[in-house]
Amino acid sequence: MISVQFGKSELGEVVRLSEEARLKQFIRDENSEPLKLFHASQKDQCSTGDWYGEHAGKWLMAAGLTFRSNPSEDWRERIAYVVKYLADQQEESGYLGTYSAESSARFTHEDADNVRTWDLWIHAWLLLGLLEVEEIAGCEQARICAQKIGELLLTTFGGERSPVRQGNHEGLSSLVLLEPLALMAVRWGDKRYSELAERFFDQAVDSGLKFLDDVDASKVGTGKSYQLLWCLKGLLELGMATGRKDLLDIVERFWKNVRDFHLTPMGGPWGGIATHKEVFNPADFFDPCGLVETCSSVTWMIFSRRLFEVTGEPHYLVEVEKTLYNSVLGAVDANGADWCYFTFPNGRRNNTYHWACCKSSGAIGLAYAAQCFLAEFDGACFLTGFEDFSVETPSWGRVEMVLGGDGAKILVDQSMALNLFISPTIELESVPDGATLDGPWLRFADISGSVEIRFRQKLNIEQKVHSVDHHGQEIVREEYVCAQVGKYVYAAEKFEGYRTQETLRLPQLAPESVFRVVEGGLLELRQAGRDVIKMTPYWKCGGRHDGAWRTTWLQVAWQ
Repeated sequence: MISVQFGKSELGEVVRLSEEARLKQFIRDENSEPLKLFHASQKDQCSTGDWYGEHAGKWLMAAGLTFRSNPSEDWRERIAYVVKYLADQQEESGYLGTYSAESSARFTHEDADNVRTWDLWIHAWLLLGLLEVEEIAGCEQARICAQKIGELLLTTFGGERSPVRQGNHEGLSSLVLLEPLALMAVRWGDKRYSELAERFFDQAVDSGLKFLDDVDASKVGTGKSYQLLWCLKGLLELGMATGRKDLLDIVERFWKNVRDFHLTPMGGPWGGIATHKEVFNPADFFDPCGLVETCSSVTWMIFSRRLFEVTGEPHYLVEVEKTLYNSVLGAVDANGADWCYFTFPNGRRNNTYHWACCKSSGAIGLAYAAQCFLAEFDGACFLTGFEDFSVETPSWGRVEMVLGGDGAKILVDQSMALNLFISPTIELESVPDGATLDGPWLRFADISGSVEIRFRQKLNIEQKVHSVDHHGQEIVREEYVCAQVGKYVYAAEKFEGYRTQETLRLPQLAPESVFRVVEGGLLELRQAGRDVIKMTPYWKCGGRHDGAWRTTWLQVAWQ
């Protein structure tokens, strides 16, 4: 995996602020709350518990990703410190959780199937975090810790016992173990882990989880979007570890279903209307105030990127760009430390509480962003997005991209073949000399020095019809539009300072004609007889603070 360093772009500033304000502050030493949970003095008092232990594993993952882009001695020492602390708390059996030895919430306990427990979830995150940092110098203990957990899982579930019975949301919360088990099988060449993961998946299907059925994502378990997306990524990794194409087919089918029926314009997997707030709604349901859990947005972005790495198909990159620049950026506070648990196309920012899962998942998403702009296939260099960044590679030397007002400049220090993804959100002004346009790829057979890519940001007006039929009669019909310029979806603050809804009269044949991009990246909606409506990119609309309002879907009455 090749990582990049961001330049002076807005994304780069947000990523660096998250590193300083969240990652370096959330875990500082053994007295930091996410680590104290594992100490015997606190663990021995915990008979029941929630997911809080996940934060240590998530911190390790985010810190490991950050180290890839910023391999400093400071980060090396911080990561090694946390690994050593966790290793010191790990029990002889390999258990590394937050529940007491007598607690029925321990996944090894004979009654664990009958109580509420997040123990396997916590261990899955610890495994992912340990795997992320095990190759960093000074973290040799990470692999030992992970292997001990792996052996405990093999011992506990080597027979007929099923982890699915311990998972919330009808087993989805424990099936997330598929990913770390698949990664361990590949990383260490130990098929016992992939065989265990395959058994887990078979048990999940036997228990009623409809992965093999051609159903909507909302029909798998409880339809919990975060867990389901993570399980699908685990199934993808298991398919790669075992060579099973049937698993990849399942993954791609559900990915397409989510893309087609369960995303907001900002790329966030949405749900939560008239049901559990974190689950997908039925495929034919729409509400402009739908809830998007930040954990789900981050997982969708990483899942989509991984599918691109596996398949090389560029349509996955479209979703990565959309989610990163709108849903993920749109959930973090300007202070870099606070996050929204839920965001809404039409709704208020609400910073969440201390132990919320989304604060750590969001930090992972920003740390992962550096993986989203460069890839390698068959030794060739692929730039997969327009962003200010630079990277030093063993194969191609230094590669740099610098954004300008009407395009970008690519600089390389040695002659090379290069492929550049042209997002459907932009339009090239011309094809540079020495390049050919091959679908969404601008291909250079031999690039040296620098080349300028000039393009314009497309204005796109997305339309949505929400209708309800009853016995063949339409009883509800509402129509909406939302505006996008380039990779950014736009939103308005409260109308005239207090109203949260507005109905517009737009020309149906050319709704884009009343929108105009003006200086400073603002979008203005101009209509005769009324004040101009000013819109800004969704991610920073309202000032990026708790309580700010955003209206993305604008109700419309067509002219």
